[in-house]
Amino acid sequence: METHTIEINCETFNASQYLPKEFGHCHNLHGHTYLVKNLYAVTDRIVDFSIIKKVIDQFDHCTIAPEKDRDFWEAVSKIENSPVNFEMKYIPYEMGTVEYIALHLKKMIKEIPGVIDVYFELYETPNQGTVI
Repeated sequence: METHTIEINCETFNASQYLPKEFGHCHNLHGHTYLVKNLYAVTDRIVDFSIIKKVIDQFDHCTIAPEKDRDFWEAVSKIENSPVNFEMKYIPYEMGTVEYIALHLKKMIKEIPGVIDVYFELYETPNQGTVI
């Protein structure tokens, strides 16, 4: 089987998240400019770069939350005159850490027809991130 490698050096998205209380100030809703670096997608056919970028862009300007919190956020958004009307992106992990966000991004990119595997770095600050 012939394979190809797609390389995307740098892509960003802005999103908010929160973590459990044991993470200190990160318990509060806060945002990051996430940086996807050195993305390599191994494919068994030609895949348009823009398809991968669209997957990443789904996280732009939203709040990332664990799936287990969906009922809470939906209930809060239905309260009359609620100031909470965020666009939410739910991930199937216990919390919205950079590691779990990266795992979910990897899963989504691997669902693109033709993508065999994907490797990248995801940073939530210039100096803090994960490699997956």
